[in-house]
Amino acid sequence: MVSRLLAKRYKERIIDKLHFFNSKFNLGTINQVRLKNNSTNWGSCSSKNNINVSVRLLLAPEFAVDYVLIHELCHLTHRNHSKQFWDLVAVCSPQYMKAEKWLKKNSSSCII
Repeated sequence: MVSRLLAKRYKERIIDKLHFFNSKFNLGTINQVRLKNNSTNWGSCSSKNNINVSVRLLLAPEFAVDYVLIHELCHLTHRNHSKQFWDLVAVCSPQYMKAEKWLKKNSSSCII
């Protein structure tokens, strides 16, 4: 129930951020955005351009949230984790390694 309340409260903020980054970097067309209580990933991008974000991310610092959103948006352009994908992530989020390090170190404390 807590995760649903958080998702409802923060969904518009996440959608606004996704559209902001997408307009800034022109990465592709976003279809739907969903916030879910995922425990195995921070986010995902489907082949239908649906972006899913874990509500656990709402407990992370802003730089980590931004990185995950940019990471998923980059999948609109590259649907894999190729060198081209990571090069694009680095352009859009130059300090992405800092965010990845934080997420790995603190994932167990972001539990709802």
